[in-house]
Amino acid sequence: MPHFVIDWGLHALLKFTFDYETNTVLDIGSGLGEHKRFMEYFDKKVYSVDMTAKADYFGDFLNVKIDNQFDAIWCSHVLEHQRNVGAFLDKIYLALKLGGVLAIVVPTHSRDKLIPGHITSWSIPLLCYNLVLAGFDCSQASILKTYELSLIMKKNDAPHFERGKNSIYGMEIAGYKKIKREEMNPFEHIESYFPFPAKPGSSVSGHGQINWGNFLRYFVRTNKEIPTFESKNINIYPDFLPKIDRH
Repeated sequence: MPHFVIDWGLHALLKFTFDYETNTVLDIGSGLGEHKRFMEYFDKKVYSVDMTAKADYFGDFLNVKIDNQFDAIWCSHVLEHQRNVGAFLDKIYLALKLGGVLAIVVPTHSRDKLIPGHITSWSIPLLCYNLVLAGFDCSQASILKTYELSLIMKKNDAPHFERGKNSIYGMEIAGYKKIKREEMNPFEHIESYFPFPAKPGSSVSGHGQINWGNFLRYFVRTNKEIPTFESKNINIYPDFLPKIDRH
């Protein structure tokens, strides 16, 4: 029976692999390749990007030449390592086909902790905001927050005047529009691209999900053996143990 060690990104990996029909997948920051091996077991054609010699695209994602667009992009525990988040997400947008599937997983540790290599801290509002600024419509995104934060969505275009810009307006946009600050919602031009009401001070916190469904049970159509897996995080948080069943 096939066995996998999936310490991070487990719930997103199951939903991404089983709930979306894709063929080619770009695995950004593939590391030891366990996610890639899992997807390949279920007949995905996976191309890896990593700074390890075994990667299909060897090097930093921002530096390597990506000569194709892909049906899907998988990016687990990579975004928090990026100094240039906007450029990173812009390149993901270009590498993903319109209607393709994007899965991003990030940690949820306190921003008060100093962790080697982790130079950004993430929440549901901030992740969606950054994706919208890169041109993604997150209004139908599936989001799960457990011991990590997972987001999966199809690429739908989100045109707006701040898309791809290096600097973003805040409340000062009221001055440019010559209206009173108290009458201004600086998110009005992009609020339809969020999966929650986007207003100044909007907060989405704690464990929970948006458009995810049952995160403890996943169904797969396959004649293959259902694999087993182990995860250090599931050992720590057994209440989040998922089950795989056949359709």
